[in-house]
Amino acid sequence: MRDKKNWKRLIALAISAVLLVPVQVGYAAESGIEACTESREADENGFVIDENGALTKYTGDAENVVIPDHVTSVEDYAFQACYDVKSIYIPASVQDIGWSAFAIENSVIDWGDGDISKVYGSLKNLEVASDNPYFSSEDGVLYDKNKEKLICCPNARTGSFAVPAGVKIIGGRAFESCQLTSIEILAGVTEIRDTYFTRNSQELTELDVESGNQKFSSEG
Repeated sequence: MRDKKNWKRLIALAISAVLLVPVQVGYAAESGIEACTESREADENGFVIDENGALTKYTGDAENVVIPDHVTSVEDYAFQACYDVKSIYIPASVQDIGWSAFAIENSVIDWGDGDISKVYGSLKNLEVASDNPYFSSEDGVLYDKNKEKLICCPNARTGSFAVPAGVKIIGGRAFESCQLTSIEILAGVTEIRDTYFTRNSQELTELDVESGNQKFSSEG
């Protein structure tokens, strides 16, 4: 019998190998500004942190990750191949979080003869230190400090999710790789940024917009 957990690890290692190749990422790549390509080694806990306090990659094997309290930013795709991470604690020192920082690429493995396996990430909980001046969390979901912007819904969340009252903005790629089957968008949401509701997701079947919303609507 195939060990699917080992396949998760093999896929993670393969993705990590690609991601460790120096590339231009984020704003620098999009704007044409040359990015620093200096390679760095992970510390004893699996964190790759640059001289400015930016967490660029996590390579450890912990299920419950506590980001060091001197980290000032979490960069794009820092947890890309971390299939076994279940929770991440974000300290008060973090001032910036990149797009898809906590997203994990979902995969479908076709073994042949109709045998298909879906490989998902395990992240269910994002927790922010209460004294962080920039971010907050509620029920494991990441928001800005005032909970007016939804930044990231952990990808192992399943079932239905209702965007909380008070949220005005759904951030870019906030639901990337999620396993949710339905999402409800309330009347107060006025902006949806490059969210890609179905990016790397095979489960989402319903998007429902509350009737009083002045910007968006849904049908079918």
